[in-house]
Amino acid sequence: MRINDTMPENLHRQGNWYQGRPIQTKHLLGNPTLIVFWSVSCNSCLVAIRQLSRLQSKYNDAQILFIHTPLMEEDNNLNLIRNKSSQFNVHGSKIADRDESLSKLFQVKYVPAFYLFDQQGKLRYIQSGKSNTSLLDNKLARLYRK
Repeated sequence: MRINDTMPENLHRQGNWYQGRPIQTKHLLGNPTLIVFWSVSCNSCLVAIRQLSRLQSKYNDAQILFIHTPLMEEDNNLNLIRNKSSQFNVHGSKIADRDESLSKLFQVKYVPAFYLFDQQGKLRYIQSGKSNTSLLDNKLARLYRK
């Protein structure tokens, strides 16, 4: 995906939704949406997701979708994914991308990966491979000023 691309329409048909109901893209419009790709075997991912708790408090109407993508075969264990994600102090729907169809759709190369969409569903920011969320905070602040 590239900046200004539109949020994919078929998110609700992808992956294994293990927390929250499948959400159609049209229901995400109106508020900024953050899509977070992570993996249970990625320590940087866990650091980044802990930092998202602060951002979620600050921007409490932003939607967050967590998409787990496997880095190795052992990462496909749904119980492990559920247990690890239950430790997050953030709210949002959670999807296991066991066949990596969403990862391919978003062209994820590194995790953690953050895809920030504006209120109209346009991609405004991409960050991958870094756990620091300060730039993400700045981009969210800009979306709320518009």
